Amino acid sequence: MEQKLNKQIAWLESLENRAAEGLDIDTLQARIIEDRMYFQHERLIHLIVTMTVSMILIFVFYIFFSLLNTLFGILFLLLLILDSAYLIHYFRLENGVQKLWELEQRLFAKYK
Repeated sequence: MEQKLNKQIAWLESLENRAAEGLDIDTLQARIIEDRMYFQHERLIHLIVTMTVSMILIFVFYIFFSLLNTLFGILFLLLLILDSAYLIHYFRLENGVQKLWELEQRLFAKYK
């Protein structure tokens, strides 16, 4: 997902640096908005997954300290690692989508 987002950002940056000659602006704008909507949907899905894993992590943390069971401690550590990875991925996805939106706004302002 991250590679596809980076390719989209690079493509928009190349469009921003090129001249508007020969470009169908309306078709281009529709494609760009469709791609951004796809990334926004992915961002929403990753937010839901991240929040779900975080809630499960808090629940397991509570059970671990209530029962002092080592299996729940191991489960807590595994979920902590998983949640950390989700948070890093979501952070990168969020920043990428925001950068994509800023590029779109500059591009649309330039060509309209």
